[in-house]
Amino acid sequence: MLERPVRIVDAGRVSITELRQDIRTPPDDIVLLTGLDGFDEASWAALDLNRSGLERPGAIIMWLSSSAVLTLSRHASSVRSFVGGSFFALGPQGGIMSGEERDRRLNELAEHFQLSSEHVLGMAQAGQLPPDPLFVEWLVLLGRGDLV
Repeated sequence: MLERPVRIVDAGRVSITELRQDIRTPPDDIVLLTGLDGFDEASWAALDLNRSGLERPGAIIMWLSSSAVLTLSRHASSVRSFVGGSFFALGPQGGIMSGEERDRRLNELAEHFQLSSEHVLGMAQAGQLPPDPLFVEWLVLLGRGDLV
């Protein structure tokens, strides 16, 4: 659905300098950064000093535990501002949204795009869904993350 390769980079196995090089080649794919849960305060501070090294045309997804998010927020304020409000909780039970919150968000998405959930599912199954993060969210909320 994203129409681009996704590359996994284990940030816990390389230096910050190597990490910067790893995420830049190629520059336009989607990078999933893992291994960040093992970052200590000094590692987050080093990444924070090199925040501009995270800037690239392709997306970066940081896979973090909730404790790592807290450590990032405390010791990497520049990275935290770079991420902004783009934090999403994922879990085996569908995250932390209640059923009511989930339904409300699905209604918001349907109104925004003027589409039904059934139509979005059909488009995803046909490979015709635009590569928009909101459609990814929609599929996940519908319990169909497998279509992403």
